[in-house]
Amino acid sequence: MTEQTFDIREHITIHVVIPEGDEVGYWVHTHGMVQFNKPDLEMVHVPGLFTHEASRILNSVAQKLTEGVTINPGQTVTLTGLDVRTLFLTGDTEHAEGDCLRIVEADLLHFCKCAKCGGDRDETH
Repeated sequence: MTEQTFDIREHITIHVVIPEGDEVGYWVHTHGMVQFNKPDLEMVHVPGLFTHEASRILNSVAQKLTEGVTINPGQTVTLTGLDVRTLFLTGDTEHAEGDCLRIVEADLLHFCKCAKCGGDRDETH
């Protein structure tokens, strides 16, 4: 008998939202994590050339969460060679079906310190 493996990509949807007006970068986010009692995931301000990579990161994080790995808000974790930081959001995103974890590449945190990106400054972009 062949062991079947669970593939999160068969159970969730990832949307890539094109920026409008003066928005900077794409919004890449999941739908469907609620069926696993897990928060949906998002990345914001993603450059157009990196939307595929952002989707891959979200799939990887979603897979880990459904496999029982705990990723706490504010924690920095290494996934597929990339350090990412998670930020917990509640009702803060347009399409979230509940709570949401924002995924931020840890190396980029020193570039933007606004509250929208997880920093402590009031200004946003």
